[in-house]
Amino acid sequence: MTLNEIDGMKMIMPRIQKGWVDQILIIDGGSNDGTVEFAFENNIKIASQLRKGLSEAVLDAIDTINTDFSINYEGDITLGIRPDKIDIVDQNSPNNGSVKVFSNESTGETNLITCKMEDQSLIIKADKNTNYEIDNKIFLNFKKEDCYFFDSKSEERLKL
Repeated sequence: MTLNEIDGMKMIMPRIQKGWVDQILIIDGGSNDGTVEFAFENNIKIASQLRKGLSEAVLDAIDTINTDFSINYEGDITLGIRPDKIDIVDQNSPNNGSVKVFSNESTGETNLITCKMEDQSLIIKADKNTNYEIDNKIFLNFKKEDCYFFDSKSEERLKL
């Protein structure tokens, strides 16, 4: 989600490696500082925000993006999904996207798989007999209704 974020776009977008994501989508709230032009020049898909408000912009993104799995780099909203609500599936199964493995941690009956993108982490609960190689790509599947959005500053849950 952007609104006059040209400086942030110039700083963050070059750091995102193409192999990390299947698609990048910017929902713009009416920028007039060059944000939209920067996106076009760098082949970043951009759509206009249709509904007013930050949580509405998240819904616009969900309606626009070609996958159900998304990582939000906007600092105002945190996406939350319980680790036991995320399934690791093979590439040919229906999936919400892929991430790279950062670590495996055995907790007795389960393994916790941590995946990282920049400074964002995602923890997945997996079967205790499952082990994933560090830096390997894994495919994830989860339901939209298991996703929660929080205001990063107040930590209050947003009602979407």
